[in-house]
Amino acid sequence: MDISEKQQEALLKYEDLKLQIKELEVQLDPLKEIIMPLMEKGKDLQCEKGVIKLKERANWTFSADVKTELKKVEEMKADEIAKGIAQNKPTIYIEYSVAKKGEDAGE
Repeated sequence: MDISEKQQEALLKYEDLKLQIKELEVQLDPLKEIIMPLMEKGKDLQCEKGVIKLKERANWTFSADVKTELKKVEEMKADEIAKGIAQNKPTIYIEYSVAKKGEDAGE
């Protein structure tokens, strides 16, 4: 595929930014461990340019009865896919991955 210089520059910039984000996320993890003891639910920590908040995300666990029903539903879904009843409506997005040694990134 022929790509323009502008497109090539955009690809390289995108790649560079994704790598920077990954590195920054690695740097954030140990900082979270240091900051966490300072946090109280519902109380914000004021910083120079913003606020750090302690958030909570629900993580439900279900009874054996519900798990059994969910398994049945998953089997029904697989059956509908196999029979062509279910409709695939894909979400289009861009993904970036770093190539492992000896591999192409797209593999």
